[in-house]
Amino acid sequence: MSVNVANVGASGQFKAKRPHRVRNGASFVVYPIIALAVLLGLWWLISSFTNPLLLSSPAAVVRAIANILTHPTTTAALLLSLREMYLGLVLGVAIGFTLGVFIGRFPAVNNVMSPFVNVVNATPLIVAIPLLVIWTGIGMEARVVFTMMVTTFPMLLNTAAGVRNVHKGYVEVAQTLGLSERKTLYKVAIPAAVPYVLAGLRSSLSLAIIGMVVGEMEVSNVGVGWLLLQYGAGLQTAFLLGLICITSIFGVINVTALKIVERTVFRWTTSTR
Repeated sequence: MSVNVANVGASGQFKAKRPHRVRNGASFVVYPIIALAVLLGLWWLISSFTNPLLLSSPAAVVRAIANILTHPTTTAALLLSLREMYLGLVLGVAIGFTLGVFIGRFPAVNNVMSPFVNVVNATPLIVAIPLLVIWTGIGMEARVVFTMMVTTFPMLLNTAAGVRNVHKGYVEVAQTLGLSERKTLYKVAIPAAVPYVLAGLRSSLSLAIIGMVVGEMEVSNVGVGWLLLQYGAGLQTAFLLGLICITSIFGVINVTALKIVERTVFRWTTSTR
């Protein structure tokens, strides 16, 4: 009898856990949909009593998004912006990661570089745009360099912090095993700093979009920046809101792709969450 009771208890416990998991999965999907529906409903209600020049309706914005994504001129502008954004992002992340590893691992490099890094990081980078125009002109190079500058420092600072804060026990084990400084760096320090590196990459992904838009608006008025200026000058609120939504989708895609990479390639960083 006791065995049967235990089996019933175990079975009951198992059945009690399944609805809990189902509820968690449902809440992950259903709650955001409900929140989005409420937001769209409020937006539609407010826009019904508002001048379209101030706030367009959701239907008008959807039509504007479709127009932007299908018109050859605006599609070309979006593709140009994406190319500049990812080129500047790749360069900024590569430079930031490399400098961050050396600054975090070698105290002498940190002592030399830290004052310059702190000064540049504390300076609003937008003030450098006139210099970039003088040095590189008003072409794509200036916009890419500006995006690179914006995305470098989050990666640099997070990588340096991660390499610097590697647990001493890991380094001591590596030294006990006779690993060289180079092997300790590649086999111990950098893998241990991966969570910091991913945090820096997440920040750089967000700032890349900002750098792209600001660079295009301030340097030569092309891409998304040019479209924003054109729609604003023409009081085309629906197209402005539509372009904002498209830009937000860029950010969502970037963050989602990073999460997929984190869960597949760096699964051990999320195993304890």
